Amino acid sequence: MSLQSENPTPNGDFVAAPGPVTDSHPIADVELTAEVSGTKRKGDDDHYDPGSSSSPKRHESENRRITRSQTKDNKTREVGESLPKRTMTAAEKAAERIASLHDHKPAPSSQPPVWTDKRAALNDALPYFKSHQGSLYTTGLMPKGMFIDSQVAIRDHFSSQVIITTIGGGHDLDQKTGKMVRNRDQKDDMTNVKAMKQAKEANQPFVMIAGSLNTLWPVRPPHYFNVLDYFYITDLWSEVVKGDKGQLTKVYKIRVEKVDLNSSSWWSPKDTNTDIFKVGDCQCTSAVCPTCYVRSKEIFTRSWACLNNKCAHFFDFGQALDVDELEYNDAFINERNEFTGTPPQEPLLPPLPSNSGDDLGSESKYKQGIVCPKCFCCSRRISWDKWFCENPDCEFQYEVPIRMVPIDNVMKENRQVKESKSKNSEDWNDEAVLQSNSVVGGYSLVTYLMPDAEHSGSFLGSVTRIRPNDDAREKEGGLDNLYTQLQKEDMPLLRRPAKSSGCRIEELTSHFSANYGAPYKFGVVVKQTTGFSDAPVPIVETLLRLTWAGQTAVDATAKTIVAKEATATEGAIPTDFEPYNEQLVLGYFEKSKISAHDDGEKELGPSVATLSLGSPSVMKFMPKPTRDKDRNKQTYPPILSLVLKHGDMLVMHGQKIQKQYLHSVDPFGKHRFALTCRYIRPETIPDDEQRALAVVRGKLPEKLAAIQYNGESDHFEDKVTGMAVPSPTAPEKTSEDESSLSTETEAVESSSPDSSSTAISTPEAAELDVVVQSVFSYIKQIGALLEANKDVVGSMTPEQRQITAEICRKVDTEVSKVQGE
Repeated sequence: MSLQSENPTPNGDFVAAPGPVTDSHPIADVELTAEVSGTKRKGDDDHYDPGSSSSPKRHESENRRITRSQTKDNKTREVGESLPKRTMTAAEKAAERIASLHDHKPAPSSQPPVWTDKRAALNDALPYFKSHQGSLYTTGLMPKGMFIDSQVAIRDHFSSQVIITTIGGGHDLDQKTGKMVRNRDQKDDMTNVKAMKQAKEANQPFVMIAGSLNTLWPVRPPHYFNVLDYFYITDLWSEVVKGDKGQLTKVYKIRVEKVDLNSSSWWSPKDTNTDIFKVGDCQCTSAVCPTCYVRSKEIFTRSWACLNNKCAHFFDFGQALDVDELEYNDAFINERNEFTGTPPQEPLLPPLPSNSGDDLGSESKYKQGIVCPKCFCCSRRISWDKWFCENPDCEFQYEVPIRMVPIDNVMKENRQVKESKSKNSEDWNDEAVLQSNSVVGGYSLVTYLMPDAEHSGSFLGSVTRIRPNDDAREKEGGLDNLYTQLQKEDMPLLRRPAKSSGCRIEELTSHFSANYGAPYKFGVVVKQTTGFSDAPVPIVETLLRLTWAGQTAVDATAKTIVAKEATATEGAIPTDFEPYNEQLVLGYFEKSKISAHDDGEKELGPSVATLSLGSPSVMKFMPKPTRDKDRNKQTYPPILSLVLKHGDMLVMHGQKIQKQYLHSVDPFGKHRFALTCRYIRPETIPDDEQRALAVVRGKLPEKLAAIQYNGESDHFEDKVTGMAVPSPTAPEKTSEDESSLSTETEAVESSSPDSSSTAISTPEAAELDVVVQSVFSYIKQIGALLEANKDVVGSMTPEQRQITAEICRKVDTEVSKVQGE
């Protein structure tokens, strides 16, 4: 471009001559963005084990300005000159790669204020960086945290007080290589560009975080993810680089500077003052473009150029040149500015959470991670009842107790779902799904037949929700009591790895889980399982209740098929029921959820039953995604949505449901348990030891194996005699209770009209007479109760059934005494 000298602009400035005019540039806030793609890259699932060197070489300042040739050299070093003699683990490969990048560099002068080797821990623990994949975290398009790692672009810079990087965006997935490549210009309407411009205009500081795969580290990084400090944007401009295919591409870059220049940077080389400058030490000149009248700094050593990408003479140096050979000048890099914005309000080291109010301790904020106050390692909330430091060399633990959730709170949450009047507040189903309703004892059932996409007009399985009435929930030993008792148990509920287990990009499930009975992998591996013989009593009671629910749902499905004259896909809906031998307990904090998945493991039987306790949730069923002829993924909306309230049981029956459908769960409260039972088929387990373990751990303890739950009469009963027994979690009778019962028995006996006519003179006979009279009295009570309800005996209220069962139990006890006499 040809520049005219002494040509006034509309605002009174003068345009630049071939040599730029020396003129101070107003301080501007620059945002830092990095070229970090959300796509998994080779090496992303590696452990980080920082290497060390006994004789580090000094890392010179000029090496921190990267050129394309240096980028190529670094890539060569990352691979290494020689191949190992054995197959290296992912952790070893990562350690070797990082060592090759940084072992020759000096040690840092100090340690980072916050660090971690797991990206998810960084996101969980830090309020200023919650981007699980991208490089920039914003709230309301205002940056709060920025991460720079392996995507180092030409001319990027990383020193003690200044960082220069390319704003993220403008990459596309290469279908052949599977890598993200730069094929297009960065535009003003890109989210990251808009956020950075907004931050610069507002002079907004944000936190910089650096990963150890960034080749420009001035020192050996002590950990994989390292929090640096607060920075702000001083300069934001557009320049031209070569794309991945050699084409010229416009990108946005930013220069960020530490907010507090007076504080030492822990990542500066130990015992040196390299790259430490003060305000006024250096000044970068600027000039006004004669074409667009926009001022640009002279940031390159070659000469001045207009950096306004909308100008006709943008990036025109007046001569042909290779953009790869451009370098930033020292005045631009070493210039320091006085920060005039609002000082950062959020500390780099966030405080530990505390509960001084009315919180239950299961609100979403308590599922966030913490930063260990001892070693400063970011740690996720992995355990249901506490945090523990994820640094293996630290033993710090922290607890905010989870309070007992009152039943009133639970019922209020359940009512709020109905009152919300949203689509999720009520059940709905596609017209292709057949529905039928029925009642069994104190439970209302709704059964849905799911259509078979592979056989038009046929159905491949059922979904049945079994909802208790208020009495079944509230009675002594009922579902409210089960939920209360479950909260008291010490269960090994943990968040398990959902993907990339053990790697630095490992992600955990949103929920907590523990397995009982036969081992089950549940898509994510639950490595430990507790046998039912050692399980808490509420777990076993749940198994008994869900066993009844499973059998009831199988029967209801068969009746629905007949009543609706529906056609079942051959072999898809068995009429036999296989009792469960496994139970997976899931614990949900507020906003925890489980995304769409299936329970289609080959080891499972055809029936899966779940009991929902606590906060309400919505369960949705949708067809699995398919691929069209061009291999493009096709997703489908839900065809069935069910509200699950406290005490509801849901049974999926038919293995083909898991083959064609996914289901998801979204809770709507602060505290929920989902207890799911399955039948693990031991014969499908190839490992002899695991197969034997499944059999042993899937067995109930002898005492509880002798009883079963009868939902029709809503009581637990002896399998042989059918006599009612207390629920496993019902409060035990105290001596006071027994005394009261004895007094009541004596009162009934003394009121018997036949007591005097059957009196016998001998003491033994007199004692026997009392027993016989008690039996007669109880029999009369049964007769009176049945007589009063002879017209509705088949539909007795739960209270009447409970009274009848209690009388029968007493009769059984007294008859046994008579037989003994």
